[in-house]
Amino acid sequence: MVLLGFSPLLIASLIVNFVSSRSLIKIVSMKSIVGVSVISNYMCCCEPRIDYAEVLKKLNVEGYVTNGVWQQICKTKTEVTLNPDTAGPGLAVNVDDSLVKFTGEREAEWPSVLGRKVFTSGRHYWEVEVGEKGYWAVGVSTHPGEKIIPEKPEEGYWLVRLSARGRKYEAVGKSLVTHPPPSLQERQSPLPLTLKHKLYKVGMYLNYGKGELSFYNVCDADNRYAMHTFKYNFTEVVYPVFSPGCHDKAPLKITRFDSTSSPFRITI
Repeated sequence: MVLLGFSPLLIASLIVNFVSSRSLIKIVSMKSIVGVSVISNYMCCCEPRIDYAEVLKKLNVEGYVTNGVWQQICKTKTEVTLNPDTAGPGLAVNVDDSLVKFTGEREAEWPSVLGRKVFTSGRHYWEVEVGEKGYWAVGVSTHPGEKIIPEKPEEGYWLVRLSARGRKYEAVGKSLVTHPPPSLQERQSPLPLTLKHKLYKVGMYLNYGKGELSFYNVCDADNRYAMHTFKYNFTEVVYPVFSPGCHDKAPLKITRFDSTSSPFRITI
């Protein structure tokens, strides 16, 4: 290539790109990958003849963690049910406490209900089906007496929500500490989220001792994508919290790992 007039700098660049492309192909071909973060933006500077963004799209990969790590998360599956005594105005909770929907007159933007199970330690994973709803909020709270999630929550809420008629995903919480970029680490709520896959089911993984709450877009049994992770030094009782919003009648449905749902009871 030197004899053909190519500069040493160009040759070095081609070699680096070639090595990088082989490394990427090796990474995305691993059978043990599950997407958790966007990496295509950092890889597309390699071999120009390969469209890495398209490769990642076809593989449903936005990042990766090993199957072993995900299996450890799944071992923490927790049976979460709703506590109808904590339901906000206009909410209906079904008789096995696995579904909640708004059936009343609009009085508050985010009427909510807490989970019956509370967390003070350990690791816990649960899922909520949001379906085609245009408004919802899920996460955890340290406020046992509040039946309405504030539009701009104070300390003690860690949530992901969908609003604006299904057009705006947000991470919401006053203690909003995120993964890089560092410029966002001091930002107050809400934090806009950009998802590459439509969200029908939300997975939540609480590692109380480590101080992390992670939200996953659960596409199917084999594909889950991380949306956001809160970091906080939990010291209080933590309650799962759910709001179906007040703009549509479709329910939020907690995944029951060993049972099905039943008809509704109405809570005013």
